Amino acid sequence: MDADSSRATYTNQRTGSSNADQNCDAVESEETLNQHPPPRPIGPKPLVTSLLYLVGGIFVAGVQHLFYSFLNGKNVESFAVPQDWVIRIGTAFAFLFHAILVPAVAAAFTHRFWYSARQKALTVRTIDGLYSLLGNPLAFLNLELLSKTKLLCVMAGVGYLIPVASILAPGALTGFPLPVCRC
Repeated sequence: MDADSSRATYTNQRTGSSNADQNCDAVESEETLNQHPPPRPIGPKPLVTSLLYLVGGIFVAGVQHLFYSFLNGKNVESFAVPQDWVIRIGTAFAFLFHAILVPAVAAAFTHRFWYSARQKALTVRTIDGLYSLLGNPLAFLNLELLSKTKLLCVMAGVGYLIPVASILAPGALTGFPLPVCRC
């Protein structure tokens, strides 16, 4: 009798597979452990979405700049829109800029995160820190995270700094009456 034929074969009632099938699967899985998984095609949708967010943010920032440039040097008292409404409109542009670019940075961060996770050997602590990096600035204290994923840390830092535009840009506009020349 052959050693393989003398072994009893048990069938799993739930899956219908036998232990002989599982032995073959074990050999195949050992071979596949040494290979890298093939790259997955992601398609154009994430790239197009990120680019649309970026173009939209640049457009809104340009419109805000044109709005402020138009108002620069105008007499506050003779302008058709009151000063408090000018500041409100500028704040709306700044907030819209913030609301468009933060999702763009988050989407780019997510794609880069998965790329880095597939390409580099990262500890569980580092992966956990990357998951929480956009929501928890204390994750920057992980030195391995800073050393192995520099680009992701820069992207997260940009994500934290974009909202500053909602605060500083509207405060940059000041209005005062121009002196009247009575010649």
